[in-house]
Amino acid sequence: DGRPVINAESMPTDDENEIAYRHFAVIVFTINQLEWLYLPRRGHRRARFSWNGADSLKSDWLIP
Repeated sequence: DGRPVINAESMPTDDENEIAYRHFAVIVFTINQLEWLYLPRRGHRRARFSWNGADSLKSDWLIP
């Protein structure tokens, strides 16, 4: 669940690990395009990153 381990007593038991392991999966994927949005109090920013098959990256600033 993302909590830090504070001491050995807070470690999951073997039974708890087994339950979690049954629901674990590895996902392999390829990203072709990604949009990034940054929303600070002032000056919102948005960008698009596109990759093609030749491993070249194209990036553009977009209007938020």
